[in-house]
Amino acid sequence: MFGTRAETKTEVTEADLANWKLLGAFQRRLQPVLDKAAPSATEQDPRRKLFASDYFSLLRFGMLNPVLKTTRALSAASALPRM
Repeated sequence: MFGTRAETKTEVTEADLANWKLLGAFQRRLQPVLDKAAPSATEQDPRRKLFASDYFSLLRFGMLNPVLKTTRALSAASALPRM
């Protein structure tokens, strides 16, 4: 039918993901840039769990891993122990 799609739930595992070394290199290059930037008021909130480096890394990791086709898949992958 038009407008509907079959719901398939496939769980992403660490074995499905690649380019961990590239992500590490990205994070090492990103950190000096973020250290120079002034933190915003929301970044200083003690309840905050994710910071700019986390968001940028997740975005980059999603680009490096085509298995993460949706934002939901990326969000689910962020709960993996290695992440």
